[in-house]
Amino acid sequence: MKFKVLADPRVQLDLQEAMDFLKSRRKGLELRFIADYKNCLRILGTNPFFDVRYNEIRCLPLQVFKYLIRFKVDEENKTVIVITVISTYRDPKTSWLQK
Repeated sequence: MKFKVLADPRVQLDLQEAMDFLKSRRKGLELRFIADYKNCLRILGTNPFFDVRYNEIRCLPLQVFKYLIRFKVDEENKTVIVITVISTYRDPKTSWLQK
């Protein structure tokens, strides 16, 4: 079963923030982060049924970096909607999703 993966436009801000931080730590790290993120999107396209953590919001941790992809699954339309990408070191209450 294949799912279409879409991202809220604000996810781009999350990704840019993470990439800027990682690049400040070590050049090229941001490219590994994006590769890790894209790999997780491929996983979500084939199997999005990970733990429900907050109401209907599910989470998938990146495999290499300490970030979570928060998303919803629309089974009827076979769609995964990525809501946010957040560092697991960060307080989730600081995310725009919780405000």
